[in-house]
Amino acid sequence: ISNFTTNVGCVNSIVSFTDLSIPPSGNTITSYSWNFGDIPSGAANTSTLANPSHTYTNTGTYTVSLRVTTNAGCEQTTIKTLTVFPKPIVNFVSGNSCQNDSTAFSSLCTSVAGYSITSLNWNFGDPGSANTSNLINPKHLFSNQANYTIKLVATNNVGCKDSLINIIAVKAQVKADFTYSTPCTNTATVFQDNSIVPAPNSSNTRTWNFGSLGTSNGLTPTKTYTSSGVYYVTLSVTGINGCSSSITKLI
Repeated sequence: ISNFTTNVGCVNSIVSFTDLSIPPSGNTITSYSWNFGDIPSGAANTSTLANPSHTYTNTGTYTVSLRVTTNAGCEQTTIKTLTVFPKPIVNFVSGNSCQNDSTAFSSLCTSVAGYSITSLNWNFGDPGSANTSNLINPKHLFSNQANYTIKLVATNNVGCKDSLINIIAVKAQVKADFTYSTPCTNTATVFQDNSIVPAPNSSNTRTWNFGSLGTSNGLTPTKTYTSSGVYYVTLSVTGINGCSSSITKLI
């Protein structure tokens, strides 16, 4: 009895065919003759393997046949219809990537009408971390300055999937920090920028916000407080690599 099965047919993906034929008692199957119903594929349209595979380059319905022959010369043919479905179109973008700061990713995947995307699987190429996500717009924190291989796999409602791999460069960390001298009324308080930034430090930009006492862009600004109390000071730093950070302290 000739018979076979196959996995789901997806365009431009390998479709595997599995022989399920059972020969009569005392006989063996000596030959297989497959026809995948894909005439434009030329010589690839047929096979004599027991369990062949074929790649369809167009969606549609195909007539697949398997003829088996036994050692007694008996033949039987089974014909089945295979539907080849479309795959999702995978694309994504990422935001500015900076060490020890969250990088935002956004799926731009699209699908053919009637074949909606049912799952997304991200791999951020960062073992030892929260390396995967199933969100549409995930975020990931990279702890090292390096190149990372990002992979997104999209699967639609019939089980067809496709993927995209992009490499992103995570830039050196920028981390704002500062110290200040003992603050006393009517005495200049000296602020010192101690931020982690790419060299040279002078090429990075910084903005101090002293509230009612104004702003500054210097490395070591000074401010004089004429009244005692609690004051907010914010330092925002942008590195020459485009990474940024800010910190607020109470004095």
